Amino acid sequence: MLVSNWITECPKFFAEDVLRAKEWSLREWNRDMDINTVWIIKESLLDPRTDFTKTIQSPEFRRNVVIHSIFADEAHLAWRSLTSKRSEIFRDIQPRSEFNVLISGTMFPLGLRDDGPRILLHIGGGFEPGEGCKWDPLLARSLRRLLDRSGKEWDPYVFRALIAPFVLRRTTESTWFGKYVIDRTVARPFPFTVRPEEDEFSESTNALKKFRNAKENARESMSKIISRADKQRFYAWTTIYEDVMKEISNKSEGNSAADVKVYEDCVKSMLRKWGASGRVKRLVSLLKMIKMKGERFIIVSDRLFLLVLAYHVYLPAFSETDL
Repeated sequence: MLVSNWITECPKFFAEDVLRAKEWSLREWNRDMDINTVWIIKESLLDPRTDFTKTIQSPEFRRNVVIHSIFADEAHLAWRSLTSKRSEIFRDIQPRSEFNVLISGTMFPLGLRDDGPRILLHIGGGFEPGEGCKWDPLLARSLRRLLDRSGKEWDPYVFRALIAPFVLRRTTESTWFGKYVIDRTVARPFPFTVRPEEDEFSESTNALKKFRNAKENARESMSKIISRADKQRFYAWTTIYEDVMKEISNKSEGNSAADVKVYEDCVKSMLRKWGASGRVKRLVSLLKMIKMKGERFIIVSDRLFLLVLAYHVYLPAFSETDL
């Protein structure tokens, strides 16, 4: 798939007499001597038994062929290993190339500390002189000292600063000939925070302390801490949650169907009666604004109570009468 992608995309950017991509085969290699040909090589060819490996390791190739550049796509897959045959063959070619590029959407999937050293060895060779090193001596010494450290001495920010001069990142703002590389329709939106309208309830000191005294002891499990924090958030959204707590006090709390039914009944019957908090009013105004723009939206929450509340806010949000 990657081979066909490169061959298909190349004509979109370059005329054939300027640059053309071609899949490597021994027959084509012996026939095509044009310097404008870019050879696309499958990873499977990096094997001691293939014609490709035998060709590039031959004395004739070493004497007569200049490798101007190597581009390795999806580099995070094969080039994290230093023991595979593919890695050994690639690192034999790499010092003979004048310019090396590794391409990946996730260059360090296991983290900078694990993948960083191995990936870098496939770009510029070892950090010691005489190891096919292409690194600037000062940069090589800095990388060697950093990567020799372990434990708390390892600093990922130092690593990022060291590789910044030769790492290019594609962002949502990246363009090519005036067009966005990542189409606006699929670009990840930038989140923004909406502060709730001021009210006399949810931001008051008493409301913020509502569930603070529920802490049983100085020692408290993480699940209880999360549960208490959830209750405080729910109560800040609407005082109805206090009635919800009373309704389900004799049941086991959680995400059971019975609890969700209590959520629905309480919100449906009490939302207009008790009025809306600043948070609910802000949600209503946002929904109306989105509706007026004709945009579509998704409400996401990892707590069922807030989803039930949002659903019952959504229903009257577009009616003539506000909550």
